[in-house]
Amino acid sequence: ENELLGAANSIEAAAKKLQSLRPRQPATTKEIDENMNFEEIILDACKSIAAATGALIKAASRAQRELVDSGKVKRSPRATSDDGQWSEGLISAARLVAAATHSLCEAANSLVQGNASEEKLIASAKQVAAFTAQLLVACRVKADPNSEVTKRLQEAGNKV
Repeated sequence: ENELLGAANSIEAAAKKLQSLRPRQPATTKEIDENMNFEEIILDACKSIAAATGALIKAASRAQRELVDSGKVKRSPRATSDDGQWSEGLISAARLVAAATHSLCEAANSLVQGNASEEKLIASAKQVAAFTAQLLVACRVKADPNSEVTKRLQEAGNKV
């Protein structure tokens, strides 16, 4: 659980960094002004994705806690046990979501500063989506599909 919360904190740090970013200063031409609107949209979208991934990791932590509390997963599993492998997979997936979110934030920053292409941003966004799916699968393996916690986890994943 601490590992998952650490990943959530990492995402929150990336989101805070995005808060301080501003698009490049506008030039006097209309074309640049239109790009400014695009850049603001990019930053807002990345902020929303960062907030959604942070909420996703917290929901995954709650799902893990529910599984431990219900006895489906041991509190301190051995790494070689099924529970240990599941826990490691969940933690690994959460770390990948956090890393992909950081990459997305960096790509957005580089794009609005004029130092990167849209392709880098798109690739980063696709990574966030792929690792979000991996995290959801890792959680669903042992979760009760009718649980409110599992339903909230799925909702958090859908928001990403």
